[in-house]
Amino acid sequence: MRIRYPLVALLAAVCAVASMLVEGAWRVAEARATIHILTGAPGTPCAPDPKFTFAPNQPAIVGTGAPGDPCAVQDDLHQPGKSRCITTTNSSDVSATFTVKFDLPTLFGNASLDLLVKMDDSGGMYLNNHFIDFYCGPGHPAVSVHFDNPLYFHAGTNTLSFVVGNGPNCLDALPRSGPDDAMNLQVEGAVTYDPQAGGGLNLGWGDCGGLPASLNETFACDTNVGTHTLVGSFVAPCCVTAMSANEVVMDVQSTGTSLAPWWGMRVGACRTASSLNANFNFTAGPFTCYDYWQAGAIGSFSEDVPNQNRARIKGVFALPSGDSRITGILEGTEVYSFKANINNARSTGLGACTGCLTGVCIVLNSIKVNQPIGTPGGGKYISSPANRAYVTWQGGASADCYAATPAKNTTWGMIKAKYR
Repeated sequence: MRIRYPLVALLAAVCAVASMLVEGAWRVAEARATIHILTGAPGTPCAPDPKFTFAPNQPAIVGTGAPGDPCAVQDDLHQPGKSRCITTTNSSDVSATFTVKFDLPTLFGNASLDLLVKMDDSGGMYLNNHFIDFYCGPGHPAVSVHFDNPLYFHAGTNTLSFVVGNGPNCLDALPRSGPDDAMNLQVEGAVTYDPQAGGGLNLGWGDCGGLPASLNETFACDTNVGTHTLVGSFVAPCCVTAMSANEVVMDVQSTGTSLAPWWGMRVGACRTASSLNANFNFTAGPFTCYDYWQAGAIGSFSEDVPNQNRARIKGVFALPSGDSRITGILEGTEVYSFKANINNARSTGLGACTGCLTGVCIVLNSIKVNQPIGTPGGGKYISSPANRAYVTWQGGASADCYAATPAKNTTWGMIKAKYR
């Protein structure tokens, strides 16, 4: 049963939440770790690049391949000494795939990639074989790229690839006519992420713990009544002495080019915002994990406009300021964070929204555990799974929920097919 609050009290709680967010009072931001990505360092003409290679695993060469001298070097990104162009050793290449690798720790969160990129002539950019952007040359200015899809970063070695083609337009790659016909790449930027001191996330249907029985939810889509309940929880890291609020980020993703209308749960979407409701009351069960809120938290979920086949769901909820339930949590304790209730409205009959039977992956990306101003240690950011931080709907989008969108081969042919 949903807990109902007087409108005035609810508005006051929401305003307090917004105020704390603006002031940055809920958590002390930990320093983000940075991995720099630069082509051409240290920039010696004709020397191998110490980080970038081109297929098949040959070192890229510092230089543009033009004019005349294949090791001529330019710096077009307005950062002298930071990056330089790289090219291949073969002046007749049609295209080349340049790659650089970087490592992320076992526990990391909120990873993002920010780059300034210039190619001669055109090409595509990939992270771990997933397409992220396209550059159209020749003669075009450098482009800024920002990428933060959490599904495509992973602990351990990550591979960033650039497929560069030579030619007079964006898609027709032609053999280089000689050393004056440049084919090169220049990149500078960084991967940043939040180090994580401990803790972990779990997501399940009906209960916490990432239990096997809570992985998948099936529904015949033959009724417009009833509700499916997602339960998010976290294993507490060290030093949570006064938890006052949680901020949650989830992603819903399917195969195909767009998210099914049935998963439109926002104002103006097929099923409207009333199809997604927040509940923080665990007093009547389930009882597997620790019920910290004791029915006192107030807040809500909202869904962003989809980006192709993925939509982001955000939740913010808190105990009232000064509430006696704001206490500590023993490290290692698994705590209920939220219930996200998804109802069956418009699943069948006249006006039904399509896509109810489509397999979907839902990933719990992060929970910010916030504490009042001045609390020693500040807030905590948790983004790594404890047991399993994802669930599937109707069997999911694939065998691996985190790979709901199939990877695309990093070849010039795939780029050409995508943009023709």
